[in-house]
Amino acid sequence: MCQSAANLIDHVVPQDVALRQWVLTLPHALRYRLAYDGKLLGAVCRIFVDSVLGWYRRRLTQQAGAQAKGGAVVAIQRVSSDLRLHPHFHAVVLDGVYVEHRGGGLEFMALPHLSTTEVADVLQLVRARIVGYLQRRNVIEQNDELSVLDDELREREPALADLARAAVSGLEPAGPELRRRLGPISLRGRPGVEILRPLCAQELGFNLHAATGAGALDADGREALL
Repeated sequence: MCQSAANLIDHVVPQDVALRQWVLTLPHALRYRLAYDGKLLGAVCRIFVDSVLGWYRRRLTQQAGAQAKGGAVVAIQRVSSDLRLHPHFHAVVLDGVYVEHRGGGLEFMALPHLSTTEVADVLQLVRARIVGYLQRRNVIEQNDELSVLDDELREREPALADLARAAVSGLEPAGPELRRRLGPISLRGRPGVEILRPLCAQELGFNLHAATGAGALDADGREALL
């Protein structure tokens, strides 16, 4: 762990940039299937990270009026602290985006503030996109109620809500189909975000936590986080 952190600090992660950890845990019903299907687990991980980075781009592009790009380093942890099977994702994300100037130079634009409401919005997008993907792959049962989005999300972030709706009803994603087919899993409950504590939200068994970070000038904190 120390060697990996040192390598990331010295050769991968930009210097003097704030970092934030986003942790996504999954419903119990999905854990066994994803734990033993590497391609499926990788696809869910990519959806999660793409959703978080996309939120940063949209959030700060509106402010900057320019195209922006972020970055993340992700670790997939397969067990919980008591060694139960529990695949989940730890993504250390640049807490902001790089904006390219017309002359070609790059400037880092830090996220000024992250609210619990924004974490809940990202969670809804992540949940909708993952559920839509798994439904199209016949991993979980078709259930229109699982695609329901909070009306407040539509009002605050109409573009985000459109992305979530498209994820549920969109076309089959590119790539080879899974060869090993199992019966579809039934996810119980109705969508509805529950705020557990600051910067931590839960919905339909999906849990997103974004309260851990390290400042741009906190060299020890950045390395400890990684």
